[in-house]
Amino acid sequence: ADLKNRKNHIDNDIDVRNPDGNLNDNELVFLAQEKNEQANTILHEKYKPLITKKSTRIYRYVKGKGIEYSDIFQECVIGFEEAIISFNLDDDVTFYTFCNLCMD
Repeated sequence: ADLKNRKNHIDNDIDVRNPDGNLNDNELVFLAQEKNEQANTILHEKYKPLITKKSTRIYRYVKGKGIEYSDIFQECVIGFEEAIISFNLDDDVTFYTFCNLCMD
């Protein structure tokens, strides 16, 4: 689906939390790329468990080497934010897979 053409049908002021809106990850990413803060916040909330899981897994490898968990968590958040910015909606990959790679 060409989400750029759907922009005319998606009002940036809608409550994207509304389950009747049926916004999937691609639509939320598209809105976040268009600077919709609510969509960005929802993506961060939705993917926080994944960010935490990734951070914990990485921390296990570096524990005791002078690296704090909070630093690793922040690096994963940065990777997640980069994933939102650089995700190409036309590629044949899910956002979940793409952001997973960006956080590694």
